[in-house]
Amino acid sequence: MSEQAKPNSTEDSDECDCSCTSCLDRIPALKANNVRQGFVRKVYALVFVQLGISTIFITIGMVSQSYRDFVRYHMWLYITTSCLSFVICLLLICAYKLFKAVPWNYILFFLIAFLMSYSVSVFTCFYSPLSVLICASITLSMVFALTVYACFTKDDFTKWYIGLIWSLIGTLIAAIFFSCFCLEKIIAIWVCFGVLVLVSIFFLANTHLIVCGGKYGLTVDDYILGAILLYTDIIRIFLYLLGLGGSTG
Repeated sequence: MSEQAKPNSTEDSDECDCSCTSCLDRIPALKANNVRQGFVRKVYALVFVQLGISTIFITIGMVSQSYRDFVRYHMWLYITTSCLSFVICLLLICAYKLFKAVPWNYILFFLIAFLMSYSVSVFTCFYSPLSVLICASITLSMVFALTVYACFTKDDFTKWYIGLIWSLIGTLIAAIFFSCFCLEKIIAIWVCFGVLVLVSIFFLANTHLIVCGGKYGLTVDDYILGAILLYTDIIRIFLYLLGLGGSTG
């Protein structure tokens, strides 16, 4: 019986690989490019791993009152994890080659996943579970639509990368300024909406450079970097949606 089961399992895995390949072949930039297709599959598999870790942390915060009490009385831990996440993101610029070296790339990959997951779970603890679920659903819908558009559009969003970075920095500075010196909610909403739009364009650009390449396209050895870029974009979209329309609970 076991000998008969082995060929069947092999055939099933081959059918899954063929179906996945046929779907990727429909994307113009990936058609008949098996190397790039393997790279894209690896990147998105890693992104799903990171999102799975974040989902576990957020779910615990939604169902456990003791966890919510813990994070509220230990905000120093939230500040520490957020600062460490920021430091790792800086390493993307300062120590780019570190994200290609095994096993350091995987260590940094899981480290940023756990750090950001805890930070996000703390943020969601201050919102109602219904708001978190609604914003998560909207985030998934937005990510799916933006991914499809980035894969099939002829526009190269990576050409705007430098301008996007400076625009995002300026918007974040404005957000910090208004949060410190201005209590008008309508202004905070508009600033949050502006950052959300910029982050969405960032997601388009990052998806394009992973799938299609472009001016700043990633190589097949940059799978960890690609996964971290997409993951941080998705998390930021979710957080700004929650800040834009979520209700505290």
